[in-house]
Amino acid sequence: MPAPVAVSTYSGTFTSSNPNQSGNRLWRSPANTIRAVRSSSGARTNYDTVQYVTTFDPITKQSRVYRQTYNALGQANAINPNELIATRNAEGRYEPSNWARQNLPASVVRQLGNDGSVKNSLDTNLRYTVQGGFKAQNGRNATPTDLQGLLGGAAEDSTPANPGNPSSGGDGSTQATLTSDNNSSIPSLGKQFQGSVADLVYPITSTNESTDYVVFQALNYGKASASSGGFGFSRGANTPAGGTKVYLPIQGTIADSNGVGWNEETMNPLQIAGAAIATDTIGGGLGAGFQSVIDMLGKVKNNNSDIKTAITAIATESAIGANILPRLERAIFNPNTELLFQGPQLRGFNFTFKLTPRSAPESARIKEIIKFFKKNMAAKATGNELYLKAPNVFSIKYKHKGAEHSGISLINDCALQSFSVDYTPDGSYMAYADGGMFSYTISMQFMELLPIYFDDYDKTNHPIGY
Repeated sequence: MPAPVAVSTYSGTFTSSNPNQSGNRLWRSPANTIRAVRSSSGARTNYDTVQYVTTFDPITKQSRVYRQTYNALGQANAINPNELIATRNAEGRYEPSNWARQNLPASVVRQLGNDGSVKNSLDTNLRYTVQGGFKAQNGRNATPTDLQGLLGGAAEDSTPANPGNPSSGGDGSTQATLTSDNNSSIPSLGKQFQGSVADLVYPITSTNESTDYVVFQALNYGKASASSGGFGFSRGANTPAGGTKVYLPIQGTIADSNGVGWNEETMNPLQIAGAAIATDTIGGGLGAGFQSVIDMLGKVKNNNSDIKTAITAIATESAIGANILPRLERAIFNPNTELLFQGPQLRGFNFTFKLTPRSAPESARIKEIIKFFKKNMAAKATGNELYLKAPNVFSIKYKHKGAEHSGISLINDCALQSFSVDYTPDGSYMAYADGGMFSYTISMQFMELLPIYFDDYDKTNHPIGY
């Protein structure tokens, strides 16, 4: 069974290499996939994907990401050193190369530097590479001190679960079951996350100060009753359904769109006259309606040729089923075209998160998060099965350093219309020994329960509002 991480040399890894480096050791990951969001419309999200490998030099501590290509038989080619995608800098960020900017989709280049899910995926692959390379070269698992020396940072922050020895497909893709070692404890933090013990926070090592979050809370959908004093409904408040909140790091493609329904409508002169008569009749009784008819006939009697021509044309068109006025008079009825307000529109919100566990507790946390959304969006059966009750709804809030985010607009309570999970987002099957997947991507489509009204902006001090 091939090793999960290749311990090779520069000359054995690349199609060409610097002669001064050709014999140096190099650790190389199995092939993986960068999956970047290109566009999102409704329930459909389109992605750009790039196959890549991570390389790590244990001497220089330099990590680089290269494109992986395959031959006609599906076998992995040697890496072209010119096809460098990104280099990991001293701050832990991935800097796209000039080659990537010129040859890869813009979505991939953009999200390399900005998208938390892409960076998390690359970091996980790097730790996987370092642990696998260290074990293959030294015959033992890397200790926290070893990882600190190789990756930098605090030793307790660099202890992911050991991925073990997955098998690799002949085409270079990883199709593996990953085994965990006994060190699956949560890394200790100098400052813990400030929230309820029931909260589901991902990543579990984050703090309110270090990560900006989007927070989801399930709510009981309040009942409504017909208002006795008007022509609307009195709606009950949506109340928390338990104390659990889900905290997920804010990721790319944040957008909202406010819309109002307007539509073009027309009304010809005779329809206007009929509307006036009907309005007088309804508002003032039959007497007022008859008086409107008499007034209208008086205008015709007073030799108003335009009105007589119009009435003649309408009668003729009704008889023969053809539009006669433009042919005879070279004219049309004034359509009185106007753009008319039709009503408010409800806003929709789409979220996509890539969740990559770095320890056994974090793997369990991701499973809890998935179950939280699936359970709370499900309809509720009643005891006598006479009817079904509506699912729970959701509160969605953006947080910046633990407080309300002033740079992103507010969201009203929403219904979760669809929730999907991709259990193999990197294009290959990889699972830990406990059954947890190597990575997950969850996609959610929400719709606000109520439209946004003019007065809503006066009820909040938020600088943007809704």
